[in-house]
Amino acid sequence: METRQFYAPPLSLLSTVFLATTLVISGCDFVQREPTKHSGTQRPQEKRQEFESQAAVASVLATCLFVLPDTTLSATVEVPMGGDLRPIWRVSGRVRNICPREMTNVTFLIQVLKKSDAEQLDTAEFTLNGSIAPNATRGIEENVRLRMATKGWTWSAVPIRGQVGPVQ
Repeated sequence: METRQFYAPPLSLLSTVFLATTLVISGCDFVQREPTKHSGTQRPQEKRQEFESQAAVASVLATCLFVLPDTTLSATVEVPMGGDLRPIWRVSGRVRNICPREMTNVTFLIQVLKKSDAEQLDTAEFTLNGSIAPNATRGIEENVRLRMATKGWTWSAVPIRGQVGPVQ
């Protein structure tokens, strides 16, 4: 049984992504307060403002969520019986939310690349149902179907879709 450690992109790439997403986020107002008349014991109601596009959501997810390096991709002994007949692999590890926002129902994209020339061998998606609390870490245990026809490969997982809650 083969197990691979998570591949972290080069720091220079992360710095570029962080800078780009920081510029996008700094110009956005995600929570809008509506003026209401209330007594001193009631809190003003917050209205969640929808993001302009899925790209804005993906940018926030990429900035806030990190798959930790102890996450592994391991072959399973399960045999697919119908539909997608690619071998079943197990993603096991943790994801960390470093932002003060709750993330829910986040879909991750797994990319498997050949080590020698970074050729993409296969991709798969999995959804982490439920929420990832602000400034917290949550476990991952998911099955995906991937085919790697070569020995020298590496992989990465990045969040691509999900829901972003208000600042808490």
